[in-house]
Amino acid sequence: MAQDQNPLPVPSGPGGDHPLPAQFLEQTQPQPVGFGPTSFVSYVWKLVWRWKWLILAITSVSIVIAILLAMLAPREYSATTRIEILRTTSNLADIGDIETDVNIFDYEFYQTQYELLRSRTLAEKVVEDLDLANDLEFLAGYDPETVENVADFDGDTRFERATAIVQGGTAISPILDSSIVDLVITSGDPEMSAAIANSLATNYRQSNLDRRYESTDYARSFLAERLEASREALEASEAKVAEYAREQGLIRMNGGRAGSGQETLAETRLRELSNRLAQATATRVTAEADFRANSGGRAATTSLDNDTLQILRNRRSDLRAELSKLESDFGPEYPAVKALQAQIADVDNSIAIEESRVTSSVNRDLEDRYRQSLAAENRLRGQVDSLTANLLDQQSRSVGVNVLEREVDTNRSIYEALLSRYQEIGVASGIGNNNISIVDEATVPGGPSSPNIPLYLVMGLIFGLSLSGGTVAVLAKVADGGMTPADVEAKLGLPLHGATPMVGTDEIDIGMEDQRSALAEAYYSILTTLKFATHKGLPKSMLLTSSRPSEGKSISARALATHLAMLGQKVLLIDGDMRKPTLGRLLDGQDRKGLAEWLKEEATHVEIFFEPTDTGFSVVFSGDSPPNPVELLSGPRLGELVKLASEHFDHVIIDGPPVMGLADAQLLARATQKTVFVVESETTRTEMARSALRRLKHVGAQISGVIMTKVPSHSAGYGYGYYDYVYKPLPKRGVQKILTKISGR
Repeated sequence: MAQDQNPLPVPSGPGGDHPLPAQFLEQTQPQPVGFGPTSFVSYVWKLVWRWKWLILAITSVSIVIAILLAMLAPREYSATTRIEILRTTSNLADIGDIETDVNIFDYEFYQTQYELLRSRTLAEKVVEDLDLANDLEFLAGYDPETVENVADFDGDTRFERATAIVQGGTAISPILDSSIVDLVITSGDPEMSAAIANSLATNYRQSNLDRRYESTDYARSFLAERLEASREALEASEAKVAEYAREQGLIRMNGGRAGSGQETLAETRLRELSNRLAQATATRVTAEADFRANSGGRAATTSLDNDTLQILRNRRSDLRAELSKLESDFGPEYPAVKALQAQIADVDNSIAIEESRVTSSVNRDLEDRYRQSLAAENRLRGQVDSLTANLLDQQSRSVGVNVLEREVDTNRSIYEALLSRYQEIGVASGIGNNNISIVDEATVPGGPSSPNIPLYLVMGLIFGLSLSGGTVAVLAKVADGGMTPADVEAKLGLPLHGATPMVGTDEIDIGMEDQRSALAEAYYSILTTLKFATHKGLPKSMLLTSSRPSEGKSISARALATHLAMLGQKVLLIDGDMRKPTLGRLLDGQDRKGLAEWLKEEATHVEIFFEPTDTGFSVVFSGDSPPNPVELLSGPRLGELVKLASEHFDHVIIDGPPVMGLADAQLLARATQKTVFVVESETTRTEMARSALRRLKHVGAQISGVIMTKVPSHSAGYGYGYYDYVYKPLPKRGVQKILTKISGR
């Protein structure tokens, strides 16, 4: 692989930074170029000022038309009747009045009332009330010319026409957050409008009351039928219960029914025996406890109460007291002492015999009580068990009657509820409450409600401004399809370096050879303007690009290189379009190494710098087309090439690819000092050019200005051919040859 013998560092700063990766261009959102909020307002103001007379004319015509329509419109009069509609809910199944007022707004209810006010039935009642079917002026819309035509209609047709007029002239206007509604009637006669409004409110109120009466009558008839059916069902179910109980031999206390809390005879007897069994069991448990655990204590208690034991114990206490005195006086051997001791021993023996007799008597008594209570408990338990078996059998036979009795209870509840409601409806039907009331009757209007002259004027003004705005927007959109030299600075926010006239393909080479031609003068003028692009004069390196292909950037790049060479400058022209290269085809350099090989480090600068015969400048061809030029342009080799070329040449011009759809131009722009944007006159769309400039600006490209190409003679206005430039001709430089080849692009 060929390597540069003198590798150079990548330049820093504008025109020498590392080119950004292609992903950077896809991950960021470009910012507007020269078209921010302030400039947008300025742009709109310029549009308004530019088309001010058109806007004024369209708006004026719209206002005049609105005034004419208002003058020609027939006069109509509106009368208003104000009514109150209280919210009511049907209450046929609950206790209380049939209709219950509710102080909440119900959209569904009120919407229903509004539709009733617009109904055909109500309109027909108004027509009948006011005999509008025979009012020919009303039927003719108070137009004298159509009265005769209406007179020829039959009665049904006139009635339908009058009904339709009433319906069409009725407007419902609810008052916000209230139950108040305005009925607005509009017609050609003020008195008729008031009469229809009042008749409509009156008939609506009466029809609402009629519906309430009809609803009550229907409810009474319905409940009467249901009440009779319920009574018959109740009687039949009660008869079934009685028959079934008689068959099964089931008798309830006090005629009780299922679910009533009453008991059968067996249930009552079982409850009483169960209570007595519980008491007997408690008695037996107490007697057994006394017998088995408390006999000693009972005997001791009995001993304390025994009179014989009390006498013996007292006798022993007296003898012991006397013995104690004699022993202290005469000693234990004294005969009287021994005699007392013998007496005390006899008393103790008597006490022991008596206590034994008492204990034996207590035990026999407790045992007798225990055995008696146990026998009583067993007797009652046998009776309970026998009665329980009988009751279980009875309960199994009473299941059917319980089912029938529940049916009786259900039928009775239904019958009682229907009877109560039937009686309530009978009372409520005579009350006659109405939730509709007339608040204000309609009065004869003092003036016409239509046409509304101020409204017509406002609508005419709004329509005129909207139409004129739309027209200006369409015109601006059409004008945005292409730019002229005068539009560049306003639409793109960049200075115009110059413009080149539109010439035929065969005239390009002739125009470039003739130094007095408009084409040559145009590029000389552009070159002069570019000298002021930087404070140091003409940029050392610059890129020519455009938003799309075939806008003339290649011709402009070669023309600038040619004119600079004619001025004695050393110029290097680089074909930066590695996707669709042009220089190699035009200058027989398809097989030469070029920019692609340099970027891939497969060639040195000596191998790629080439000076074709008779061109006056050096060329770097694009080389072999790589599969992904963005990867090559993203490396440091591009900046090294531009810096190396700037050291060997006075100027470096890069003929770049278009911006839209590719990232190549953005990377090339970062490697040069200035970028010149080429725009085709009246063809390149403004928005596309702005988008391309946003992409370039977003990567830090220094855009010096715009070159507009292919300007038609009717929009040029730059006096091509009026300037005379004298240049030193280059000997043996085939300008004719090179321009003939490049004219194809």
